[in-house]
Amino acid sequence: MKQIALLPLSLMICLQIQAQSSLALKSIRYHNNSSKTLNYLELPQTKASLNKTLDSLSKQYWQMPSRLSNELIIQKTNAPQNPTISQIALINPKLGNANKNLITIDSSHQEKNSIPNYFLSLEIVEIPMSSLNKLIGIDSSFRKRFLSGPKIGLFQIVASIQSSHGETVFKKAVSILMFRNKRVKSFGFAHPDYGISPKNFENLLAKGLSIVLDHSNTIGLLEIEYDQVNMNDNFIQPFVQNQPKIFIASEKNNLQYLWKDQMQYLQYEEPGYEEIYLTKEDKDSLPKTLLKEIRAVDMRYPFFMIEEGRDIFHDKNYALKTTVYAMRNSADEPRRFTYNVRTGLPLVFVNGKTHVFLNDKDTLAKFSIRTDKKDSKKQQFLHQIVETYNGSSITMETKPRTRTQEYAYVIEGTFKGMPLKINCSGMRGMQSTIREIYLNNKITAIVQGSTAPEIMVVIDKNIDVLQLNQLLLLSFSRLF
Repeated sequence: MKQIALLPLSLMICLQIQAQSSLALKSIRYHNNSSKTLNYLELPQTKASLNKTLDSLSKQYWQMPSRLSNELIIQKTNAPQNPTISQIALINPKLGNANKNLITIDSSHQEKNSIPNYFLSLEIVEIPMSSLNKLIGIDSSFRKRFLSGPKIGLFQIVASIQSSHGETVFKKAVSILMFRNKRVKSFGFAHPDYGISPKNFENLLAKGLSIVLDHSNTIGLLEIEYDQVNMNDNFIQPFVQNQPKIFIASEKNNLQYLWKDQMQYLQYEEPGYEEIYLTKEDKDSLPKTLLKEIRAVDMRYPFFMIEEGRDIFHDKNYALKTTVYAMRNSADEPRRFTYNVRTGLPLVFVNGKTHVFLNDKDTLAKFSIRTDKKDSKKQQFLHQIVETYNGSSITMETKPRTRTQEYAYVIEGTFKGMPLKINCSGMRGMQSTIREIYLNNKITAIVQGSTAPEIMVVIDKNIDVLQLNQLLLLSFSRLF
């Protein structure tokens, strides 16, 4: 009797499920502007994530399940051929557009024997940052943040729902402005073509769709911070993967980080300078090698740039002393030069191992500073990206694209009698500036930051902490 009674109930539930309305994603049209970020829509993992997100949101806002259509079309569009996509107007972030051109899906007025089905179309387009100037009613705080913040990209998602009869019953859009996290969280060189990682892109889609599919949400412009995705390479990524990362806190001229259960405190002083007059008395006091290099160049105004530092925990004082001269004619000088903070002069480093790192009167390091050096053995892989959250590499393009690594500065000499080399990927203040520290011909540490060290991986776990602090002060000097 129980089995006979349960059969009609199960049949009834089955019939209700079969008769339930559904929402099918029919098409995605997308257009990149200056990047290739939207190419992630072609990835299988992105489609799987999108399917899960749409089903959840459709059930939440429309009370019906969603799925990807078997005939789903994902089309990369060309801006000149699709002006309706490339010229979508931005939405006022204050007023929104949720109550404009909105027809709520309502299946209660359908005929009893009719099963209402709906089809979703998405248009996702990257638009120029300059488009934000078209927005009206932007307050001054947003405008200031927009102008000063490091930006990744600006995207717009437009969702359009049609009934099975071809009638558009819902249409809504949201713009998403992506800022780059100011704090470095991972190692690597920002990819010039892909703005964020696939995982973060899935997150962006989920947040954008949660707004456009919610008819009660009036947000027109959404701001999100993400880490910019890095490209793969053969000289940084192999050393930082699966390695503990040390985060370095900086405030003004002070550094602080934890190493082997002990806090380290380092301090920089503001850079200064000393003029070199080359009088007979001065010549006699200068090292002969330095005097030889100064005489080898027809230079004017040679002087020392000096930066003092301190290791507070170990009670050690340091001075970095480099020899430079002011540029006379930029056409005759190296492409790379530096500006002294105090003088404002464009400066060039004197050749040879004429630069020193001192602990009181003891010379810890003596080195040369070369500029704009390429290393053909070190390659960046533009066809691959590195997923931020787990460090795995993803090949985005079938044809390999590589780029030879170029260093803004290469410091080479000796440190306490051992060979020393520090490769500086860029000038101070640049994003993704990485210092590779080699001691005794072995990679010892990799440090990354913009104006100060922010994240570090120590490869040589046996290095003395005093030496590590000395190398950190040297490698992230503000003199180069």
